[in-house]
Amino acid sequence: MKEENRLHYSWFKHNIILFKDNFEEFVTTTLNEIEISEGGIKELEAIYIKYTEDFPKNERKDLNHLKQLMNKKNYKLIIVNHILFEEMIGYAFVYEMDNNALWLDYIAIENKFQDSGYGTSAKR
Repeated sequence: MKEENRLHYSWFKHNIILFKDNFEEFVTTTLNEIEISEGGIKELEAIYIKYTEDFPKNERKDLNHLKQLMNKKNYKLIIVNHILFEEMIGYAFVYEMDNNALWLDYIAIENKFQDSGYGTSAKR
């Protein structure tokens, strides 16, 4: 079901003009509701294995370095979960700057959710 949703959603987004507005709204909202939350050290430890697979060794930070950054409170782990399927869509590491800006350090979308618009969603 999850893989079918991903495939159909990708096709749907490319052919959106073919559908009525109320169906478009159902597919883009209800069927694909996400939850964005801030993760802590516990979530970092769970995601770290995935992180080491998603980024080359020469581009990533080690676990202790990430923990130290997060303990300073301006480095955040953001987790995005799919509400219907109850699983992680992706994650990001960001620096929260003093001038109300964010610096995106890393972002990753799970393979099965790629090409579904989650990484570029303008509504979130």
